[in-house]
Parts: sequence; C-alpha cells; structure tokens
Amino acid sequence: MRAQLREPGFEHQETIETAGKSAAIGGVTTIIALPNTDPVIDDVAGVEFIARRARKVGLAKVFVYGAVSKGIEGQEITEMGLLHQAGAVAFCDGIKTIASARLLQPGPVLFHVL
Repeated sequence: MRAQLREPGFEHQETIETAGKSAAIGGVTTIIALPNTDPVIDDVAGVEFIARRARKVGLAKVFVYGAVSKGIEGQEITEMGLLHQAGAVAFCDGIKTIASARLLQPGPVLFHVL
C-alpha cells in the first residue's frame, strides 16, 4: 500500500509516526512511501533517512519508492541502481506522470565489452 508520508519536508501534513499509527490501527503492517517529499527521495541519503526513521518509530514496516527523475522534474533520470541497492523497492515520480518516454530510453553506448 503506497502512502503520502510527507516526511521529510511536509511533516505538518503527515509523518512516518502518524502514518504508522494509522496503519497499525487499520491492521496494515507494511506501507510504501512515495518520493514526493522535500527533499525528494532521489538519492541514497533520502532512502536511508526513511529507513532510519521507520526503524526508530517502529510501527509499520516502511519501504520507499525512489524517484524516477531528479527532483521529480522529469528532466534527468536518477541513479536507480544505487537507489535500489539502498532499499528502494520501486520507482515513480510520486503523483506526477513521466511526461516523456525519452527519459527512460537508454543512453548511448560508451564502450563495448569484448
């Protein structure tokens, strides 16, 4: 179940703790946080922050979506491999759509492995 956890940056709307309490009361054990926070979860530090906060709060298990594009601006792709290694389980730009499929096209081949 995805959730607008809003932490960091918009804690007045929702926090990992308030969402965790709501999830626990509703019988939900796991939630996935969207990346449209401030700062956006588009780097390893953001993924690690959510994991640390979720462990500290200790209510529901919290996973995270990594952002597809830096700043969720749709211009430059994030380092999805690094985000995945850090714990991101999926990728999206929050509630924004990917406006251009070109963002997801592979770049030019820089070298060939023989």
